[in-house]
Amino acid sequence: MKSISIRNLNKTYRAKGCADVPALRGVSFDLPEKGMVFILGKSGCGKSTLLNVLGGLDNFDGGDVIIDGRSMKDFSAKDTDRHRNEKVGFVFQENNLLDEYTVERNVGLAVELQSEKDGGDLVAAALKSVDLEGFGDRKCNRLSGGQKQRVAIARAIVKKPEILLCDEPTGALDSDTGEEIFNLLKKISNDTLVIVVSHDRESAEKYGDRVIELKDGQVISDSAPAETKLTETETEPEVRKKSCGLPAKRAFSIGASFLIARPVRLALCIIICLLTFTCVGVSDSFASYNREKAIADNLVKYKTPYYIFTQTSVYDLANLGVEFGYIKNIFNETEYERLKTLVKCDRYDKVNGFPINSINGSFYTIEELRVRHDKYDETLSFHGIVEFDESFVSDYGFTLYGEYPQSYDEIVIPDYMFEGFKTYGYTPKDGTAQTVSSYDDIIGKTLSHKHRAQLGEGNYEYEYWTYKIVGVLDTNVNKKVYDRVMYKEYDGNKYDAIGMADNAMTRYGLQEAMFTAKGFYQDYFVPKLQQINNYRETDDYIVSVVCPITGGKKAMLQAARIHERYHSELNAENRYNYFMLTGDAQEIVDYKDDTMDLCKTIFFYTALGTSVISALFVLYYVSGVVTEKKRQVGILRSLGASKGDIFKIFAAQNGIFAGGLIALATVFSAVTDVIINSYLTKGYVAKAVFLSFSIRQFAVLAAVAILAIAVGVIIPVIKILRAKPVDIISGRK
Repeated sequence: MKSISIRNLNKTYRAKGCADVPALRGVSFDLPEKGMVFILGKSGCGKSTLLNVLGGLDNFDGGDVIIDGRSMKDFSAKDTDRHRNEKVGFVFQENNLLDEYTVERNVGLAVELQSEKDGGDLVAAALKSVDLEGFGDRKCNRLSGGQKQRVAIARAIVKKPEILLCDEPTGALDSDTGEEIFNLLKKISNDTLVIVVSHDRESAEKYGDRVIELKDGQVISDSAPAETKLTETETEPEVRKKSCGLPAKRAFSIGASFLIARPVRLALCIIICLLTFTCVGVSDSFASYNREKAIADNLVKYKTPYYIFTQTSVYDLANLGVEFGYIKNIFNETEYERLKTLVKCDRYDKVNGFPINSINGSFYTIEELRVRHDKYDETLSFHGIVEFDESFVSDYGFTLYGEYPQSYDEIVIPDYMFEGFKTYGYTPKDGTAQTVSSYDDIIGKTLSHKHRAQLGEGNYEYEYWTYKIVGVLDTNVNKKVYDRVMYKEYDGNKYDAIGMADNAMTRYGLQEAMFTAKGFYQDYFVPKLQQINNYRETDDYIVSVVCPITGGKKAMLQAARIHERYHSELNAENRYNYFMLTGDAQEIVDYKDDTMDLCKTIFFYTALGTSVISALFVLYYVSGVVTEKKRQVGILRSLGASKGDIFKIFAAQNGIFAGGLIALATVFSAVTDVIINSYLTKGYVAKAVFLSFSIRQFAVLAAVAILAIAVGVIIPVIKILRAKPVDIISGRK
């Protein structure tokens, strides 16, 4: 720094409801490059105000301060921050140290604000120059008053300022310690301009190279006026140091210490925000509920080995736009080929039904398994015919126990049907029940079921068809899902949804299918029906189509959406057909579909409300922290920290706060989703998935948390940064 010229400087304090207080009135003088200059005067004469203006802690109303030929009136906020950071060091009467930090960290903070990577050398040298070598690890709150003031001086000189501003540096010290501080400042003034504000005339005359006295905001005496070396128009180019700013690591460290400034308020805010953010996550789980996705999720949960596709009718009464579901229909070969164009699977297998005397295509009861209970008649039937071979078993990942059928009078039964025999035994026609405990006990047995033969008008008789069991096929259906509903007494109301799921899997899937040799249906079964019932139709009677599940969850989701991709044209009865995914997952999800649609709307608005509550509580918490830490903010600003640095500190503080809350709320939301799923399926044999916490819920939760915390941070921090550093330090703001 070459020179400082103060010209006709004016400063007036104004407050609402109070008279204006002039602090500086037409002050003018020049300052040298180095030496020790005392500014004397009684309290309220304007000397501290003058010091704050020179240091960029306060502004002025009129006149000018010219530094190195550049007017401070032309300084931007960034220029003022740089001026405090690079050119000025402050020593306050109350030292303004950060007591919770060590000596080394207090001094090092000034270096870090200049983005210097010192490694401790500059700090050590500064502490040595003030006779505090070896005190670096000591907390400032364990130092004496004189030692604290020495630390303050070390912090001020460590960045090698061009001007050292000292406001009553010995005002709170005893005379001996005060003399030590003045001797230290005198030594520093050999290379630096040291300006000391004091009311101690004796010390000023003893140590000062120049004494300027103020009264009522005006200069009344000046012991040795300096000659101005530069004018405002004779600007010398400013040599700027490299860009300064608080490193992110230090901002994070300071922010972390700010986090626990108000522990009670912090705890309350954490509890409220955790609840609200969890509510946001759960609300979005409801709001994003999608029937097809829920079906896909449950296909995964149940480890369902194959898709079941059926055709269903829907009709609109009187064109009201209201759809009414109808029973699942059989369909023919033409529609089967259409289905294959809509669903991309590795293979397609038809479940052919019985087209006479049964609207749903099932066979009559198996005579060897018919047990009467007090509550209802327990029966078991074949509900479809599936022709299979080695490739079928391999492609579906099934396991065959026994042999493949070699003739049309040999069949394989599914393990689900085997469980029926295991529960109730095998009872031959006109025979005694036999215990079944293993596959070997049922393989080799014969099964018979009766068909009604039409002999004439109103004249019928029953014909028994008999087949030999040559194997049992394990179709990999998750037994835990159904808990063998078919073979246990249960409360039909309590287990309604799972009962429907079981019914869907047995009627349209492979659980009650009769597995036969290739060609059985067209070459043997249909001709035999034609023979006994004069049945003339030759088109396939398809109950459903099964496909092995491959391709992961995305493929499951696409399969679940099949009904969105195909609808037939409305016919004269205002009916149309569409294909749909059928089975355990679809039945259970549809059972709660109306409930979930209602919850979607309710929880959408719940999420909005809880987001606002979160923002208000964060604002409440951060405002308390800013109030608690405003003195530290003022000290950092006096050391040259910019507004951006202060924002970094509070961003770091609340980044930690947000990160912890987001992590906890994520866990809480996921667990809550599980609990809600359990509640929605209360009483079911198996638990279903309606809500699933995914990356979307995490993103929404995180976005709301970050937005709420950002709003809570920005408002109080902007408010404190709008205040002048001197007002923050003094507590006036």
